[in-house]
Amino acid sequence: MQKNQRKWPDSFLFRGALILLLAMVGSLCRANPEPPPPFVIHSLPDQARITIYSEYLRDSSGELDIQAVSQHPATAGFQPATRYIERLGIRNGHWWVRVAIKNELGNQNTFALHLRGNPAATLYLPDGNEGYRQLPPQQRISGRGSSFRIDLPTGDTQLVYLQLPPRAYLTYGLTLTTVNGLLQTQQQQNTIYMLLAGALLMLAFYNLIVGALRGGATYYYHCGFILSILMIGLTLADLLPGDLSENNLLHPRLLFAGMMLAMWSANGLSRSFFNLSEQSGWLQYSTRLLQVLALINLPLTIMLPLAAAGYISFALVTLATLFLLTMGYTAWHREITGGGLFFLTSLLISIPALVVCLACLGVVQTGAELPQWLLGATVLEAVTLGIGLRLQYSQQARLKIERKRSEAIAETVDSTRRETLSRIGHDIRTPLSGILGMAEILGDTPLTPNQRECVGAIQNAGDNLLRIINDVLEHSQLSTQGTDINHSTLDIHDLVMEAIDLFKEKAEEKQIELITHVHTNVPTRVIGDAGRLRQILTNLMGALVRHGSHGELVVDVSMEPTGQADRVRFGFSGSALNDDILKRLRNTQNQPESSHLSLAIAEQLVEALQGRMGTL
Repeated sequence: MQKNQRKWPDSFLFRGALILLLAMVGSLCRANPEPPPPFVIHSLPDQARITIYSEYLRDSSGELDIQAVSQHPATAGFQPATRYIERLGIRNGHWWVRVAIKNELGNQNTFALHLRGNPAATLYLPDGNEGYRQLPPQQRISGRGSSFRIDLPTGDTQLVYLQLPPRAYLTYGLTLTTVNGLLQTQQQQNTIYMLLAGALLMLAFYNLIVGALRGGATYYYHCGFILSILMIGLTLADLLPGDLSENNLLHPRLLFAGMMLAMWSANGLSRSFFNLSEQSGWLQYSTRLLQVLALINLPLTIMLPLAAAGYISFALVTLATLFLLTMGYTAWHREITGGGLFFLTSLLISIPALVVCLACLGVVQTGAELPQWLLGATVLEAVTLGIGLRLQYSQQARLKIERKRSEAIAETVDSTRRETLSRIGHDIRTPLSGILGMAEILGDTPLTPNQRECVGAIQNAGDNLLRIINDVLEHSQLSTQGTDINHSTLDIHDLVMEAIDLFKEKAEEKQIELITHVHTNVPTRVIGDAGRLRQILTNLMGALVRHGSHGELVVDVSMEPTGQADRVRFGFSGSALNDDILKRLRNTQNQPESSHLSLAIAEQLVEALQGRMGTL
């Protein structure tokens, strides 16, 4: 019994070691792991998408060949695809894709394997000796992307490998179909792209012609934007000429250059559309900054490594697209002229452009034909903006004509009014001078007190009427012929005192005390037009004394405190001027005609002397 107990552990250890040894031998003898589950063809494929049956491997160094990729340990690094179109973002190096296909059809052996997203891919098929051979060039099918004519014997599983050269971003989709089905599909797709490209070319030509006829920078920027989007769409769709599409380095760099040109044109269009060059604010500086960044990055797309150029280009366009949407919404929300049209067109183009950028960066996964979306949205945007600009131009032209007509009518009315006033003034002043002269002669004769009071009233009324007529003639002359300015040396103190002396009696009658305050920093003699300055002070003080109440009226003379050291400031204040009086003086409708004319003449003379008149 004890003997049997000693043998049992030895037998158990021996069997465990034997099993472990057999497992190690089995793992060493297995050169390749099990292939991926095959895509089984049960019926004639009609554009069967087999991307989700594929596996991909990143070769960051670019040193792996087909022999190394098809054997352990490289085969263990393949990752299964999970989408119909796999978008893995921006990466350096080569990529390998493998897929197993099993044909269970008895009457069909020849198929077309189409790879979208990389026109320079290489296909490797089994050579029958546990190795792989490159597909001969004659079995490639011309067209978009990479298409291969492959033979799939019935009942066998074929494990094929695809090598994708570096293009900065990885997007691939595998489709299995018949050769005729592939050619028909590509013909249909090419027809759609030709129609879209033709429409964009016509719209670009239209903007170029309209820009030449109207001289608007908006149309030139729009033409450049349309052509840039056309280049981007054709590049993404692999529809460029063969010598360009098969150049792995030129293809993505051409795409990045088109993106920078589109970004520059879009921001230039925004600046021109809203006339931001004559304004200030964050919109103007932001659009200018984005244009500068686009121009700086344009040569960098050629000099930088593909991955770095891709990251920078897609990031800048994403930023510009978001800014374009923000700018359009801001203009629409603020009810800026044309803001609604700009926001609509920015929505039409920004959403597809944003999806394209995020998809190429690997952030968004979608199976849509993004180049078609982009080109189609650009057609809608161009048509919408073209119609909107046409309507906006017609409206602006109509408003311009109406404005010119209104200005002409206003000028005619004003000219007629001035001529009529001048003629009436001259016609009235002649007999009025005679009346005043006769009243003065009558005042020198012996009169009774009652008669002398009547003559004084006649002279006072005549003087007031003559002053009004003189103001009318002065206003008419200033409006028609302008103001003649005589620059000479004048004494500020004497000028102010002369104006004060003219209104002393009138001020005493209304119990207004006139006070002058000339600051010590005001020079005694200055350069100016003494006659016009005296007329300004006389008109202003006459209106203030006429409308003022009892109290003090202070005439304050100082140097201009706003930085113009060569200007003299005349201010009027005091208890004789309350808020109601100043409000009535500012409101021309509540003024007598004489006061209105006096203030209007004073304002015209101040402007002629390059000064300003107002209240603080």
